[in-house]
Amino acid sequence: MVELGALYSACITGAIPEAEYLDGLRKAGLSDVAVNDRLVYDRGQLAALLVSDAAEGDGACCGGTGIPRERIDAAIDEIAGKVASVRVAGRKPGGPRR
Repeated sequence: MVELGALYSACITGAIPEAEYLDGLRKAGLSDVAVNDRLVYDRGQLAALLVSDAAEGDGACCGGTGIPRERIDAAIDEIAGKVASVRVAGRKPGGPRR
């Protein structure tokens, strides 16, 4: 995997696997833990997060990294389709069911 600090600080790399995250919530005492929504990022979505087009005046939300574009492109190619944003729900003991 291409290791780029910019991807780590943009919450793109360094994340834990989904199953491990859900298990951690259960270990913290939540029940009925489930993923309610998932967005798996494709190449275009990752590029929009990480690549800034200074010529167009378009700033990426996590851009301004100073990392050469070819290194960012290589990282995006490697992780496209493997990174997701999830919406998780759970219930704390004694709490209302949702």
